[in-house]
Amino acid sequence: FRWLNVERAMRHKAPLPLPLIVPVLALGGGLVAAVVIVFVAVRPA
Repeated sequence: FRWLNVERAMRHKAPLPLPLIVPVLALGGGLVAAVVIVFVAVRPA
């Protein structure tokens, strides 16, 4: 299915669709950053 979407975008000179891993990595990175911020904020001084 991805190849069909990429081929269609190329034919119509449209931007290529993002790979599925991009939003997953962005979400994971944001989650890790939020957890680190919480740990730093609540640790005893």
